[in-house]
Amino acid sequence: MSASPRAGTAAADGPTGMLVDAPPVDGTEWIALTPDCTRVTYRFDANHVLTTDAGAGTWEQRAGGPIGMKLGASTFDGALYGRVGDRLQGVWTDATGDAHRITAIRTGSDAEKEGFGLACTTWRGDYREDGAQIALHFLPDGVLHWQDDTGYWTDGRWNPLGGGAVHLELADGAQIYDGLIDKTLMGGESHGRNGDHRARWVVEESDTPRAAGVLLEGWRFSGGDLAIEFGANGAATVERYGEREDGTWDIDGMLVHVRAGEDDLYGGFVTGGGISGHWFGGDEFAVLPETGVLDAKTANLPPDDTHTAVEDVKQLAIEGSTWDGTIGGQAAVLRFDPKGKLHAEIGGVASDDGAWELSGSMLYLELPSRRHGEAQGVLAADGATLDGQGWDQNGTGDPWTWNAHRRR
Repeated sequence: MSASPRAGTAAADGPTGMLVDAPPVDGTEWIALTPDCTRVTYRFDANHVLTTDAGAGTWEQRAGGPIGMKLGASTFDGALYGRVGDRLQGVWTDATGDAHRITAIRTGSDAEKEGFGLACTTWRGDYREDGAQIALHFLPDGVLHWQDDTGYWTDGRWNPLGGGAVHLELADGAQIYDGLIDKTLMGGESHGRNGDHRARWVVEESDTPRAAGVLLEGWRFSGGDLAIEFGANGAATVERYGEREDGTWDIDGMLVHVRAGEDDLYGGFVTGGGISGHWFGGDEFAVLPETGVLDAKTANLPPDDTHTAVEDVKQLAIEGSTWDGTIGGQAAVLRFDPKGKLHAEIGGVASDDGAWELSGSMLYLELPSRRHGEAQGVLAADGATLDGQGWDQNGTGDPWTWNAHRRR
């Protein structure tokens, strides 16, 4: 079932064009950002001694300018870029073969004044004319994470085009965002891969200090085969597929990052106080607090609140329920049968060939009897209303709105 598709400063990739006759790096200091936006320092000391925040290693500058570094079992291969060799780009590879790209800036240079551009900044605002909200998280090396009312996603890319222009691709290129940056505002027009679903978007740079927003410490969330315990001082315990593993967690505004072993979970708060998102490069997930009602806006409700997770799940569950509303301006009745089967009566015409899927608070519908329509909607926090948008012809036709109220 399809889901929603999920200017200028210096680029994450920085300047282009490797220097052939690069200046020596002996005695210089460099600042870089890791993929998770941790700031690190490299200092190329005498006798090829490398000094870093993580310890000491070695460095070399080979003929023609390429730079090599070795830190424990990890190695780096890169080169100098920029007009005067004030940016260092390359790839770190660890003992397991995992690799990540970095861009480093020489301290005291003009490049340091320019900084890392959009990398490690967050922007929030409207991405549809109906006021739907989106958060864009620009990571180093053109990686873009984003959050909307369906959850937190890690399948985006960003690329500055110069002159204040920026090009974004969300949901592996299913949705394209082109725009301009004007100080703390960014906006333009978005469209689907085929030029459809055009809309205006505008976001504003957001100051979201770490540990702001909801305090998760002491809470346990679960759903399906996943359970997460948020302990003190950023310690986490993750149970997945029957296996238990210790890890860490942190929060940036309303965005949650959990790391357990070699796995990373990126999630965002959704309607109903749950968390939904993706394992990095892996499965989707959706979890609810086991005790209490976590309010992502007011935050910090005590775990011994009188509500229980069982009540929350019953309230949000829709299987077996019947709803009255309108679909594309026509009176409609929806019955959510078991195993994702949907009975729909639209404009007096009944059918049993539909399908439904609920992920967190986001609902997806397939309506073959309505010109092969598809729809998405949001389940309200009280579990009583649904509203959203749909498209005919398998999502390629003109959009229409829909809403429904649960029968009591």
